[in-house]
Amino acid sequence: MGLVGGTMIYLLSYCPLANSRFGRDVADRNGILPYVDASCRREPDFESPPPFVSGLCRPSFIGSLSVGDLLVYVTKQSTLHREGRMLVAILELNQVFGSHAIAGAWYQANGFQRPSNCIVPGNDPVPIHMTNPKMTTGTANFTDSRVWDRAVYVPRARQCVRCFSSSAVYLNLRFPPTVNTKFWIDWLGGDPGQRTQNVGLPLRRDVYDALLKHVGIELD
Repeated sequence: MGLVGGTMIYLLSYCPLANSRFGRDVADRNGILPYVDASCRREPDFESPPPFVSGLCRPSFIGSLSVGDLLVYVTKQSTLHREGRMLVAILELNQVFGSHAIAGAWYQANGFQRPSNCIVPGNDPVPIHMTNPKMTTGTANFTDSRVWDRAVYVPRARQCVRCFSSSAVYLNLRFPPTVNTKFWIDWLGGDPGQRTQNVGLPLRRDVYDALLKHVGIELD
């Protein structure tokens, strides 16, 4: 298990704009960092100060998380990243909220813009031209972010029993390092695959430390 003195470490995957040529063009045209999430409700919202984890992509999993847990985000597999998955972020959860409404109020009260993945009145989804709905077959036909939002994310937000602000232990949205296939084979017995999409894959501390060493990340 990924237990470290009461703290859990989880490996998760997500689909950034950089995972497709279409998404990379979107990033280039709009001056967006290429490794932000590709959806109209960026999950997690790496750009938000502080980063916000809403659980919109994993409504059942987020209920198991606690303050202090570490979430390690790698990209989903892509033909544009044949060399492996990219390690984009490590977030440490530092404050829990019981709903999106409570989280949105806290961000505003502390002088922060509400995160894009915080679904509250007046906080519209990211405009469609700044996203990539083609990232999945289920969203490929959406041409309006508001329609996409109502169909997919608003219902999920109602299932979120908690959400978190976090601190970025590591974050690289421009040129993240590569985790090659050999690492996954040596330490996990193979690529993590689907295990990191709907829930997080618990990592032992020695695997986490080996992962940081593999990509050349030195943390204070």
